[in-house]
Amino acid sequence: MNATFKIAIWIGWALVFYISALCYIDNSTLLSYEFKKHFTYMVPQGWAFFTKDPKEALVEIYRLSPDNRLELVTYNNTSHLNYFGISRRSRAIAYQLSPLVSSIPREAWINGIGELNVDKESKVFDIKLKKKLTYFPAGVYVVYQYKPIPLEWAHQKQEQYRPYLIAKVRVIY
Repeated sequence: MNATFKIAIWIGWALVFYISALCYIDNSTLLSYEFKKHFTYMVPQGWAFFTKDPKEALVEIYRLSPDNRLELVTYNNTSHLNYFGISRRSRAIAYQLSPLVSSIPREAWINGIGELNVDKESKVFDIKLKKKLTYFPAGVYVVYQYKPIPLEWAHQKQEQYRPYLIAKVRVIY
């Protein structure tokens, strides 16, 4: 072994020892009751503000092409299309999705069970939006809303029993 390699190993072990020693130092701070009371008064939601309910319904939007093909518009934040979370495009799409979904009339939603099944002959509801959305140009979209399957049932072909809502809308500006 050469000398630089031995030095690198010694430095590596020294860093491991130093970091592990820092873990044992008691650096806890004691907050007064008054401070805690005022803090929870100002920020009552606590950490729940930063988390999402795992049972909350998920929404996917598909663009319906003229030849009746579905093209997924929304995608997972950690997908390769979003550079594994580096790009903020999927978050921008989700942000613009909110006014679109909230403007869909109640009678446009159709109940279904199982995998996504779009009836080509179903009625298309027109939605007039005031503000132009960058990621949703004028056209026909299929909005698919479903609740995720519990983790215990994953990979057991439970998708065939999953209830969903679907709406076919035409976005007009």
